[in-house]
Amino acid sequence: MTWRWPSPKTLRRAAIGIVAALLVSLLLLRVLALTPMARGLVEARVEALTVRGQSIELDGFKGDLLGRMSVASLKVRDADGVWGEAENFDLSWGPLGLLSGHLRLKEVSSDVLTVSRRPILGPSKSGGSFLKRYTVQSLGVSTLSLHDGVAGPAQTY
Repeated sequence: MTWRWPSPKTLRRAAIGIVAALLVSLLLLRVLALTPMARGLVEARVEALTVRGQSIELDGFKGDLLGRMSVASLKVRDADGVWGEAENFDLSWGPLGLLSGHLRLKEVSSDVLTVSRRPILGPSKSGGSFLKRYTVQSLGVSTLSLHDGVAGPAQTY
């Protein structure tokens, strides 16, 4: 019994079908990233995450998960409570860098950033993250407030 190669016409149709399926999948992913359901899923996942004893609370999460998003209020807490707060927190990023383990944040900004005390960090776990590098291209804070004991006496910039 001999095996025959498919005709060039059949191979061309198969290739077009695979490319079309890939494009439709990417389009569906893009549309899904704009839905409130996806934002709620990401918000729940971020709030459930704990890194070295630190957790994050988000309120007023909106925007595009694959581009520019904003949070009305962001709080960082440890075992003793909230130690950092940001109001009107905006974030712009590109997800393609994640394929190589590089998180690229294009722009991070906040109207007010308040640090009330130094955080209590838990032990570090080695090899826990798939991210190898982090890059922040632009960081902007309109008002930075450091309470007494964070970096000397209370300061506001």
